[in-house]
Amino acid sequence: MSKTFSGPATGAPASESAATAEGATPVAPVTVGLRGIKTIEDFDLKEKRVFIRVDFNVPMESKNGEQVITDDTRIRAAIPTITYAMEKGAKIVLASHLGRPESREDMQYSMEPVAARLGELMKIDVILVDDATSDA
Repeated sequence: MSKTFSGPATGAPASESAATAEGATPVAPVTVGLRGIKTIEDFDLKEKRVFIRVDFNVPMESKNGEQVITDDTRIRAAIPTITYAMEKGAKIVLASHLGRPESREDMQYSMEPVAARLGELMKIDVILVDDATSDA
C-alpha cells in the first residue's frame, strides 16, 4: 500500500494549515511505499547481481524414492519478481530454505526439485549451487 504526501521530499506529511497557507510554495506529491521501504522498481538493475530471498519452503512427499513437490504456489508467487529483475537485465541469485535438515546430506530437504520446478515454470535453466560460496 502506498501513501501520497503533500509534504517535503522526506515523505513527512505536511500539516493542513501549512499546505493551505497563503503564499505557500506548492510541493509535488511524494509517493512512499509501505513504511517507506523501497521496492525492486526503485533500483537500476541493469548488469547488477540481485540477491532475492524467496520462500520456497514448499510441501513435498516421497514418490518412488524421489521428493515431489505437492504444491508449487510459493514458487509461482516469486516468478513476477524474478521475471521483472531478469527483464531489467539483472543477474539473479535466489536464496531459500527447505524444511529443517539435520545435515547437509539429508536429501529429503534438497532444493533440486524446487530448482527443477522453477526452471519448468519459467522455461529457463536454473543453476543450483551446493553452497553460498560457490563460483556458479
